[in-house]
Amino acid sequence: MNLETLENIDMMPCESIPRAIDALITAVQEKGVPIQYGKKFSHFLSETETEVTWKFEDGTTGQTERLVGADGIHSRVRKYIYPDLEPKFTDAMGVIATVPTSHIRNPDGFQLPVTLMNPKRGAFVAAPQRSDGSELLIGKQRRAPELDREAKDISEIVQSAVFDIPLGKLNLWPFYVVPKLDTWASKHSRVVILGDAAHAIPPTAKQGVNQAFEDVYTFALILFKSEHNLERGLQIWQRGRQERIDRVLELNARIDSRHRPKDPNAAPSQEETGPFNHDWLYHPDFYEMVDGWLKKRTS
Repeated sequence: MNLETLENIDMMPCESIPRAIDALITAVQEKGVPIQYGKKFSHFLSETETEVTWKFEDGTTGQTERLVGADGIHSRVRKYIYPDLEPKFTDAMGVIATVPTSHIRNPDGFQLPVTLMNPKRGAFVAAPQRSDGSELLIGKQRRAPELDREAKDISEIVQSAVFDIPLGKLNLWPFYVVPKLDTWASKHSRVVILGDAAHAIPPTAKQGVNQAFEDVYTFALILFKSEHNLERGLQIWQRGRQERIDRVLELNARIDSRHRPKDPNAAPSQEETGPFNHDWLYHPDFYEMVDGWLKKRTS
């Protein structure tokens, strides 16, 4: 898979995640990389300076020179490097549902997709879920436990969207974080974690998947450029990636502050009203970035 593939996926019409997954699978198969389904990782059996061996839940084993764990916030692979680490719940969650667009009352004529900001209740998002616009994805963040049934101060588009949601269309998404880790690699550097397994990012800035892609792409470049000193290369990669992840977390905090309910008597802060500069986020040059990391560590 190359950068062009990722750029093409980014420009795809937003319909559903399966379309992006299908595109990724096709790209991987075109490169001759086999995909094996029906397997679930259990635990590691051994690691040496040249290879790692593990067991699947069905009792079979696998062996390779390097295993990469991209298995999410509740990563089993991470347990090998950090046996006692548990993700921390942030006391916040996303409440997400899909509803028929025909059920929505929109007397104010809001153009979709839309984010509605309510000083008392925070942000509410409504966006087309299907290419024909027949279904909407709606959602907002909540901090437990305050819940009530008051609706008089909420826009009609919000009231109608949440009035009668089928239970099967409703999802609660609890937000977890992983503390900053000392290393993303095992003792012999034969086991590596990335994506949410290494740096779980709350979804406020919608950067979880994007940063996982960036991890993978820069990881591949580092492996190519540091093949004779893997341990050092992985250290450089993690430092460089962590600096970028920290900037994403700062962006997350700024966006989150805008989404939360506000004191109507308090003046808005610069953090809540100032403009965002997204060039650093959406227009990276990964080759230049990795070369910069390597030069910085050798100077």
